[in-house]
Amino acid sequence: TRCREFSQFGPYFYGFIFKFYDGLVSLQHARQDRNNTNLIKNAEECIRAVQDASEHGPDNFKNKHHLLLAEFAFFDGCTEKALEHYDKAIDLAEKNGNLWEAGLACHRALVFCLEIIDMDAAPRYYADACRFYRAWGGTALVQHLVTMYNDQLSAFSTVTGESDRKRKSRRRRKKICHE
Repeated sequence: TRCREFSQFGPYFYGFIFKFYDGLVSLQHARQDRNNTNLIKNAEECIRAVQDASEHGPDNFKNKHHLLLAEFAFFDGCTEKALEHYDKAIDLAEKNGNLWEAGLACHRALVFCLEIIDMDAAPRYYADACRFYRAWGGTALVQHLVTMYNDQLSAFSTVTGESDRKRKSRRRRKKICHE
């Protein structure tokens, strides 16, 4: 991807940002092409780079690291681990005032829940994503979520905008996964 051209910036802030997005894109493509080991290796390299950045700038990068770990667990089929990392990414982003990134983590968690058919958690992530994007000023992102997911979710829940991610369904499919 084009992001890789910018990774040459190394240990600078924007280099880590590109590594973050490169990792997200690699994991998305790896879910579609599970046999592409180059994508998986690249994602693992990006995760390590963002982890290093999170040790030096936890307020800016720890939530990004957890989002990448959630996406890797998503790829790997580790349901509980993915949800734990999504929630940690959301909590850290919100705590540090990164509303866009909290919205992004909720949005990715929503996609994950829809894929594993967890209709208990999906509406909560949807509501939280809308709330964070709206607070950030991302009205176009809110409209995108409504267009993409509202019909799919309306049959399952009335979205009030209030968060209740802490109360998770334990009826999800489980897979034992290791760090």
